[in-house]
Amino acid sequence: MLQRFGRPGFELVVDAVAGQEFLGVEFFPEYAKHSFYRAGGQTLRSQAKMILSQPVPERARILWRDSDKFAPDGRAVYAGNILGDETIEVGSRIPQEIIDDLERDPRGNLRLKFRMSKDGTLFGWDIQRRPGYDPNLRDPQGRDIHFPAVHSFAGGDFREAEIVNGKVVHKGWYIERRTGRKVETDY
Repeated sequence: MLQRFGRPGFELVVDAVAGQEFLGVEFFPEYAKHSFYRAGGQTLRSQAKMILSQPVPERARILWRDSDKFAPDGRAVYAGNILGDETIEVGSRIPQEIIDDLERDPRGNLRLKFRMSKDGTLFGWDIQRRPGYDPNLRDPQGRDIHFPAVHSFAGGDFREAEIVNGKVVHKGWYIERRTGRKVETDY
């Protein structure tokens, strides 16, 4: 994957389908011993966003449990029984046009987005950029001037809604696993 993408690093976004909760969550590159993401609980409201400076995984193994408690011996290992264990394609699903666009204009982040669901974790991607941002441009108080993120090349199993000032500007959607039907959402 490092050879395909040319540079390590991506922004990881993880949440869950509305009304669902997952405990003792861990994401691993397939066959790895160390996770690249872990959370005691994952819901829509507890969305996580973080920049990771590692290669895009070819496949991700995702585990969740019936508890968010750690092993009683003090190790940072979740002690609950595994309720879900799935492996999904990641790096191979990302279109070459995204990689080419990031090579052409590297001022952007590849975002890998995971939305956990009891029917199977959904995977999506996009590029996030802040057009017009100039690190030397400041307001009268000397602070950076904020430029909202713009997302392009969105694809995959879902796309989150665009919400501005608490109002849905563009509905989100996901592909229902069982039927293949596109379902619109307000999140």
